[in-house]
Amino acid sequence: MQDTREAVRAGKKLISVFNMKTIFVVVIAAFLTAGTTLAQRTFFINANVSELNMSFTDGTSINLNGNGGWFLADNFALVGGIGLYSYSNEGFSTSTFGLNAGGRFYFAGDFFAEGLINLSKAKDMRGRTGLTLGVGYAYFLNDYVALEPKFNAVVPIAPDEGGSTRFGISCGISVYF
Repeated sequence: MQDTREAVRAGKKLISVFNMKTIFVVVIAAFLTAGTTLAQRTFFINANVSELNMSFTDGTSINLNGNGGWFLADNFALVGGIGLYSYSNEGFSTSTFGLNAGGRFYFAGDFFAEGLINLSKAKDMRGRTGLTLGVGYAYFLNDYVALEPKFNAVVPIAPDEGGSTRFGISCGISVYF
């Protein structure tokens, strides 16, 4: 319960960092830029889970992400989203919030490649910047809903921020409109 309260407080701080007016202007600008494609293209929303780890010795961690994509051209979508990473172990816990932006290209049917720039910040720590590169497959359950397993590599962009390249598998569900 304490972790949930800390996550909510950290989320409120993240929103206060990004002035709501600024967020509104950016969203409107994105829609106006893509306005010519509104009648022709579709968009998708995606929720995925990665780094799910529950053990008695190493603690518990989970990475939840929510993304949305706007198809600007055939097989290419501009992608943006938010994420939450939570870790706890024997009295220690931390939560990291992040924003990401990039693109997704579909090739060979429902296979896709994705590249995202991630900006993340944890309480009382410096922010981090990373590049996520992934390949995945959209397995459509019907005309609108797809399960999307994906293999990712997360590479830190600034070497002075510390960290190392991480590899992982995520699974998500997307709804296409």
